[in-house]
Parts: sequence; structure tokens; C-alpha cells
Amino acid sequence: MTVLHWFQELRSGFGDQFFTICTFVGTQAVLILLFCINYWCIDKNFACEIGASFFSSSLLVQNLKVTLRIPRPFVRDTTLIPVDSALKGATGYSFPSGHTQTAASTLVPAVYEYRRHKVISVLMCILILLTGISRMYLGVHTPYDVGAALGISLLCALAVMILRRRLSESTWYNIILAVIGAVSVFSVIYAVILNSAGDIESDQLKDCFKSAGAAAGFSLGVFLERKYAGFAPSAGDTKQKIIRAAAGFLTTGILYALKLILPDGLIIALMRYFLLTFWITFVYPLIYTKLSAQKSQA
Repeated sequence: MTVLHWFQELRSGFGDQFFTICTFVGTQAVLILLFCINYWCIDKNFACEIGASFFSSSLLVQNLKVTLRIPRPFVRDTTLIPVDSALKGATGYSFPSGHTQTAASTLVPAVYEYRRHKVISVLMCILILLTGISRMYLGVHTPYDVGAALGISLLCALAVMILRRRLSESTWYNIILAVIGAVSVFSVIYAVILNSAGDIESDQLKDCFKSAGAAAGFSLGVFLERKYAGFAPSAGDTKQKIIRAAAGFLTTGILYALKLILPDGLIIALMRYFLLTFWITFVYPLIYTKLSAQKSQA
């Protein structure tokens, strides 16, 4: 806890605001933005590489959280006072850091993809490090939490990237989607068993259910899109791509906002996140492809 106490002594108004902004890189919004822009408008295969990197590491992190059940540092040491703005996002257990995992698993494939643009790659590496540092500065994670998340994310990202470049496209997709789908089902079953045995409370399982639901929606959605939709993100000019992205983000935002009216529960969280990624990867591309085909025939 020495490092966290050191950060606590260094805090200032500017520092609190700066690292709160940095921690935003580790939120779902950044992942969705980067994934959707690539999946709908640029390069579907690269988008799926990002998705595979994120979901494989996310499922591993969430299963570690509910298995080890290590409390947040400010729970273990009451002299540590977290920054108020960070408490809302500090859900579930502490080890490993979910925000750090999100930032690293999302941006590591992008660092390699844009390796020829050295400034962009360096900036993304800095963002990954700042996200991890921000979780410690804000008082919601220890260096062990952050280090483990970085290690897991890097290993998962490298595995996904290496397999994509060494296997045929169809084989890579079959392996990645099957593994992520199977682990998402396992995660739910494992969480239910832990809860039934009285080892963990339901409110500590919500992040695990969200991750499993989103991962399942991703794997099934991508599989069905490849089989039935054949969506081409490169189709259309710049104006059409902007309209396509805007419509996609609008409808995705509406689905995400359902949390405001739906009851709060594990199954609802599971289904809501499943529908969100299933819409992004299959339903929206399918609708757009069908409408575009009808328009071209008219």
C-alpha cells in the first residue's frame, strides 16, 4: 500500500481531474468506439482482433476476480481514501484491474496495426500506462492489480495477433469464436456455482455476468454475420460511412440506455450486454446490408 499512500499525498485538484480523464480510456465507451468504427467502416478483421483480445482477457480477469475475491485497497486499509469520482467505476473485486485490462487489450492490437505511424503508436502506449497509473492514483487499485492486468492483456493480445497471422482466416475465426463462446458459458456457470455455495454475493458478480454476456454476443454475432450477412465495411464513400457509423452509434446508444428502464439484476445485465454486442456485430450489419441491397435494386 506504500505506493498508494505516496500517490494520495501527491493528489491535487488538477491531478484528480487529469487522472480521472486518463481512467476513461479503460471504460467500455472507448472500446465500443474503436471497435465499431473499424467493424462498420474500415476493417472488420482488425475490429475482430480487438474484440478477441478484449473478450479473452476480460473473461480471464473476471474469473480471477470472483475466484480470488481480493477486496479493494481502500477496504483493506481505511487510511486510504479514494478519489470520489473513481468510486462509481470501482465495482467488484480489486485483482486484477478491469480498467487497465480494457485499455491494454484494446490498444495493444492497435499499437501494432499502426506501427508505421510511430507517434500514434507511442501515444497509445502512453495511454495504456497512464490508465494503469490512474487506477493507483485514484486509490482503487494496487500495483499488483495493475501489473497483473497488463500481463494478462498483453499475453491475450499477443496470442490473438499471432494466431491471426499464422492461421487461415476461417480457422482463426473458428478457434477464437469457439473459445470465447465456451469460456463465456463457463463463466456464468462458475459464477452461479460460487453464488449457490455462498462463497460470493450476487452484487459482486454483475461485472462477470456483463463480461460473459457481451463475449457471448460478440462470438455468436460475428459467427452469424460471416455466415449470413457478408457485411462489407469498405463499401460506400466517406459520406455513406459517416452516416452508417452515426446510425449505428445512435441505435447502439438506445440499446445501452435500456439500463435506465430495465430492472437491476444479474440475468438482465447478462442479456442486456449480450444484445448490445449481438446488435453491433450481426443485427445492425445485416439490416444495413439488406437495405443497401434493396436500394441498389430499386
